[in-house]
Amino acid sequence: MYFIWYLLIGLVAGWLANLLVKGHGSGLVVNLIVGSFLFLLIWVNLDNIFSLMPGSYSDGRYVFLFLGLARVMDMYSGLNGTILVTSKKYRYDFTFSLMLVALTVASNALLIPRWGMTGAALATMITVLAYNAIRIASVWKFYRIQPFALSDLLVVVLAAGCIGASALVPPMGHFIADGLIRSALVAALYGGAVYSLKLSPEINRTIDRTLSRLGIRLGRRA
Repeated sequence: MYFIWYLLIGLVAGWLANLLVKGHGSGLVVNLIVGSFLFLLIWVNLDNIFSLMPGSYSDGRYVFLFLGLARVMDMYSGLNGTILVTSKKYRYDFTFSLMLVALTVASNALLIPRWGMTGAALATMITVLAYNAIRIASVWKFYRIQPFALSDLLVVVLAAGCIGASALVPPMGHFIADGLIRSALVAALYGGAVYSLKLSPEINRTIDRTLSRLGIRLGRRA
């Protein structure tokens, strides 16, 4: 179940990002914005999702947290691997992959006996973080390209703020009503802030085009 959620975030977010943008620098922030949004929608509704499952699944909150964060991190920085693979330095990525295997085996052997499925999820997050950190450092070393921008930090702050805002909403009683309210709150706060702050011109243009087809205009395009 948790593995399916992990794949879902990546597949849907990747599809949406490909519709929005083509390119390296702007594509990374689009990946981060879309991936974080999908993570938020699931996270704020996690209690509602678990309410539909057997009680044993309720312990999986941290499993989803670790796998979800790992997937968002991989989406955000994974393009650095493409840069390496398609360059003359492709041999380095093969070496990094071998290191990834070794780290995966070691971290799982250490954490699974202690925390079971949660340990496996934590091991995955640690491995993905380390793997992408090495890739980012390598791309910077070889090509002086780095993916970070102030807008990326703002996305993280916005996501954290939306989680906090959702936590202030009292349970609505019925999971459908609760889910709709929390999802609408996240969409309004997160989407409105992303659009207003113009964190991604590509996303703003896509929103403007969509609303224009519906006869709604929010102003001039970013």
